[in-house]
Amino acid sequence: MSSKIVIIVLNILLLLKSYSRANELYPTWFLFPKNFPGLIVGYSFNFNSACEDALKRFVVYKSCIVEGQLELFEDESSTNWFKNSEYYYYFFEESLLYAKNNFKCIDSFITNVLLGDYIVACTNSEINFEQSTYLKTSDLRVPDWIDKNIWEEDNYYYSVGFYTSEKNENDAWMTAEEKAIFNLITNLAIKYYQLKVLKETEKREKIKFQKISFIKVKHYLRNISVLERYPDMLNKLVYVLIRINKNDIISPYFK
Repeated sequence: MSSKIVIIVLNILLLLKSYSRANELYPTWFLFPKNFPGLIVGYSFNFNSACEDALKRFVVYKSCIVEGQLELFEDESSTNWFKNSEYYYYFFEESLLYAKNNFKCIDSFITNVLLGDYIVACTNSEINFEQSTYLKTSDLRVPDWIDKNIWEEDNYYYSVGFYTSEKNENDAWMTAEEKAIFNLITNLAIKYYQLKVLKETEKREKIKFQKISFIKVKHYLRNISVLERYPDMLNKLVYVLIRINKNDIISPYFK
């Protein structure tokens, strides 16, 4: 085996080792953002900048309109699945310009060395990260909120979102956050209606009923706060806990 091949193999092994270590250690600002007021987290994904993601996330979480629709199909066998689920966030471009001029990325960590994925912390305030500590996932206590859905407490709504981390970790964390938000608003106020259709079998022996439910959401949200994150390494899931004040949720679907 030539020396060049040996060097390449050693480099690959070092990368794999670094990748495994990256998934075992998380900074405290990522796991417990509630302890770092003014901080916003951004994710790199599909070669997109994590800093740019953080700026957009700051603007959306500060003030946005979320609108979308889910279609739920149900047949005779009561098999349910979502189809054509999509929703969009609308925000002011002026807010994004403000964030670009006032925010700075002050810390980051690698989640996938091979793909170059990383997560950053951005802020427009003075937060001292010189002694930012890292925690091992094996030392983390399982939080009591991961088995919850949504609940009310002290004039706030709390919501939990989770997603599998088997594939891309950054995508898992982003999806879990989105699910936490969407889980909250779909449980508060929605516009709901149903249609029943007839579906003929291939052999045309029997006609099946199929029910299609439409769930529409339209909300104005302010001050969305990510409180905690928890990586469940055993079950390959990531969990995110968010909180929104009741006065910061407005919807035409509220009765």
